[in-house]
Amino acid sequence: AVFAESVELAAVEAYKAGAPLLSKEVLPVAQLFLGHHQEHAGAFGALAGSKATGKPNAALIKALTPTLQGLKTQEDVLKFARSVEDQAVAGPQTGPEPVACGMRPSKRARI
Repeated sequence: AVFAESVELAAVEAYKAGAPLLSKEVLPVAQLFLGHHQEHAGAFGALAGSKATGKPNAALIKALTPTLQGLKTQEDVLKFARSVEDQAVAGPQTGPEPVACGMRPSKRARI
């Protein structure tokens, strides 16, 4: 549960990073997804109890930073967000596999 909490909080940070590039029409949708990840993090944190950290996964944030810094347009953010959501859906079935999140295979990181 601690690991899952940290991954959900990394997703929250990713949405925050992309938010400034979104139009006023699209931003509420991103905020909805961000809220979902925040809720999931809270639930995993509750399961983790005293082991919960309340912090995003540092390795994942480090791996995603170049991609986040490369976001220049709303389209970039939306493509990245889709990748994040695809990984969120695939994660529980596949376990802690390499996370691509829109990165080239050479930039994948194990978390």
